[in-house]
Formats: sequence, C-alpha cells, structure tokens
Amino acid sequence: MNVIIINENKKDFLDLLLLADEQEDMIDKYLDRGTLFALYDDDLKSICVVTDEGDGTFEMRSLATYPQFQGKGYARYLINHVCDYYKDKGTVMVVGTGDTPIIVPFYENSGFVLSHRVENYFIEHYNEPMFEHGVQLKDKVFLKRNLRLLLTLLLVISMSVLFISCAQIFGLDTAGDEVEIGIDEHFKADWVFITKSMPWL
Repeated sequence: MNVIIINENKKDFLDLLLLADEQEDMIDKYLDRGTLFALYDDDLKSICVVTDEGDGTFEMRSLATYPQFQGKGYARYLINHVCDYYKDKGTVMVVGTGDTPIIVPFYENSGFVLSHRVENYFIEHYNEPMFEHGVQLKDKVFLKRNLRLLLTLLLVISMSVLFISCAQIFGLDTAGDEVEIGIDEHFKADWVFITKSMPWL
C-alpha cells in the first residue's frame, strides 16, 4: 500500500469525497485549505482530507473508501498513516461524524475517544436529509485521538508500575480502587482508551 499527498487538482477525487460528504459546497469549505491523502493498493482505494485547526489540533475529514473495497482495512491503515504523519506537527487529531452505531465504534476502535457533539448539525447545515446505514444523521459527533499516544502509553505504564510498587511497599489494598490521573483532558481520554485496551493496567 502507498499513501500519496495530493496538493493539486483535488476535485479529481470528488467521487470519493462525496461518499463521505454528500454536499459539494460543504466540501468546498475545507478542500482548498486541507491536505488530501490518497491510499493506493494497485489502484485508488481510500482518501481523506486533513485541515489545520490551530493550537496543535488537526481535523480529519471526508474519510472514504470505495464500497467494493470496504471492510478490508484500508480506512484504518489510512487513519494510522495520517496520525503518524502528524505526530510531530501537532498533539490531537479530531474527526467529526454522524452519530450512528457503526461509524462511531469504528473510530473508537481506531484509537479515538468521544469529545463532544453539535446537536442538529446535519439538519441545519445540509440542504437534504442525510442517511447512513439507514439512520438519519442529526447530531455531529466529534472524537479525538492523541497524536502522541505511544508516549502517553509509556507514561501510563510507568505510572501504573510505580503505583503498584508503592502499594506493595506500603501494604495497600488497591483492589477495586480507581486511579484518577489529573494531567489534562487529552491524557484522561487516552487513559480511558488504553485501560479499555489493556485491562491489566
């Protein structure tokens, strides 16, 4: 697989862009200022657009895979590639999507955690009702992923080992205790994701 950055003639990918965002004038609001990533595996499979929202935050938009190639891991590969690309350029990758029982879990399983929602976004900003997997889209759900997750993971593991060691030294019973790591909201979100993925922590 090969991921290419597209800087010119981005509208050549409009067919895929419209799979993710059905209204062209909404795409026009971010396409020119965004960076388009195209994933090829022999031929084109998936794309996404990433915009710089400032303060170390990037937003992934219009992630789409041709229907005949969906379910083969292309979108998740592209997500990981993009997040790796931006890990030295920012701290957080944000994605906004419809509130459906398929899309939201997909992003959660790709390292994102729920951030916030904008109520009635799709009703107020789109000319026609939008449907995804038979569900009418109303609220826009935002999720975020720490671009420095590996560093956070190492820190969490180190703190967990330190906590357990201290508990053993002082003879504390930690069964059932909850540990709150009060660094910042991004760290707390990563703590939730990591502890769900690694229940032994």
